[in-house]
Amino acid sequence: MSDIPVSDIPVSEMESQLRILMNIAAGDPLRRLNAQAVRRRAVKRRAATLLAGVAATVLVLCIGAAVAVATTGSVRGPASYAGLPAGMPRFYIEQGENSSGFPTKTVIRATASGAVTGTVACPWPGAHVAITSIVPADDQEFFMVCARFLGRILTSQVAGSRIYRFQLTSAGQVDGYSLVRGGVLNGLQVDSIAVTPDGSEVAVSLDSTGHFVLDVIVIDTRTGAHAVWHGASRVPGTVIYPIEHQGLSLTANGQELALFTHPQCVKGKNAPPCRAGFGGELRAVSHPASGGKLSDSRLLLRLPFGLDQAMISPDGRTVILTGSSVPLSRHYYSITRVSVASGKQVGVLFRERIGEALTYWDFSPDPSCRFFILVIGPSIGRLVNGGVGDGRLFRLKPRGEDIYQEAW
Repeated sequence: MSDIPVSDIPVSEMESQLRILMNIAAGDPLRRLNAQAVRRRAVKRRAATLLAGVAATVLVLCIGAAVAVATTGSVRGPASYAGLPAGMPRFYIEQGENSSGFPTKTVIRATASGAVTGTVACPWPGAHVAITSIVPADDQEFFMVCARFLGRILTSQVAGSRIYRFQLTSAGQVDGYSLVRGGVLNGLQVDSIAVTPDGSEVAVSLDSTGHFVLDVIVIDTRTGAHAVWHGASRVPGTVIYPIEHQGLSLTANGQELALFTHPQCVKGKNAPPCRAGFGGELRAVSHPASGGKLSDSRLLLRLPFGLDQAMISPDGRTVILTGSSVPLSRHYYSITRVSVASGKQVGVLFRERIGEALTYWDFSPDPSCRFFILVIGPSIGRLVNGGVGDGRLFRLKPRGEDIYQEAW
C-alpha cells in the first residue's frame, strides 16, 4: 500500500470555492448544536482561516504515545502487514453520510483492505435513534453515543442520549453492547465525548438548553457517579468558553480534563467591557470528578486561530494540535506536539502538502496517540481518507468519500 498522492487532490475552481466559503463564513450565530451544525462549524473555521489569511500551523495531540503502544491483543497488527506501520489497529469504524450531511450506516472495516467485517448499530430500541459519536479506548474497545430525537433525526430536539461500550473481536465484529453505568442522559444532547484509555472515566459536553450554555458531565463508569462542570450563562459583559466539537480530552489517569475552546465575549447594551482575544485556547480542570465551574478552568495554551483540534497528551505534559498553514499557495497539514510548560513545539508527527482550499472533515487518534485517522480534502469534491503512522499518510480503502466520522 503506497502513500496517498496528497499533492494531486483535485480542487474545484478557486473563485467558485472562495465565493461559497465566504457565504458560509458570513456569520456563525450561537445556536443549538446538532450533528449537522458540527459539520458546518468545521467548514466555517477553515473558511475563516483561509479568507483572513491567518498564518497558523495546527497540531494534534497524542504525544505520550511513547506510553507503551499496546501490541497485545489480536486487534493490533503484527510487526508489519500490507505495508502498514507495526502496531497500527487492524480495524476502524466508519459512519457514512447522505447527500444532506446526515449520518447513515456504520460499518467496521479492515485497515489493510477496507473490507467490511461487521456493522455497528445502536442497541437502544425504538424510532428516531441515531449514533452521533464514537470514540476509542484501549485494544479497540469503543464508546458510542446514541441520541433519540423527538422527530426526524437530526432536525429536531433530542429527547435524550445514552452511552454504550463495545469491543471488537479478532475477526472485526462487535462482541455485544453494554450500557455504560451513568450513561443514561435523559433530555440531554451530547456534543463531544472523551474517554480514558482504560474506559474508567467518560466526559461529555452537552447543550441542554438551546442557549449555548454548555455543561460538561464527567462519569465514573465503575459506579455511575456524575460530576457536573457548569458553563457560564450568556450574561452581557462576560466571557464564555464554548467547547469545540471533539474538543474534550482526558489524561490517562483521569486527573486532568482539557477543553478546546474559542472564548467569546458576550455583547450587550451598556454591558461592561470584556475581551476574549482572537484565536483559541486549551484550558483544563484538575480532578474532573469533583465538578465545578468551567469559568474556573486554567489556561494551558493560547492557540492561533484556525486550529482543527487541540488535545492534552496521556501524560499531561504536551498538547497535540492538528491543522493547516496558509497562504493558499503553500498549504500543509500538520500534526504537531507542543510542550505545556514552555508553549514551544517539541515534535512534528506529520506534515504534508495537501493542496489548496482544504477542508478539515474528521480526525481520530488511537488511544496510544501513535496513529491517527484524517479525513480531509477540498470543501467541494473528493475527500482523502488516510491513516497516519510513522510520519506518513497511508490510504485507507476504499477511498474516502461520503464519510461522517471514523475511529480506531
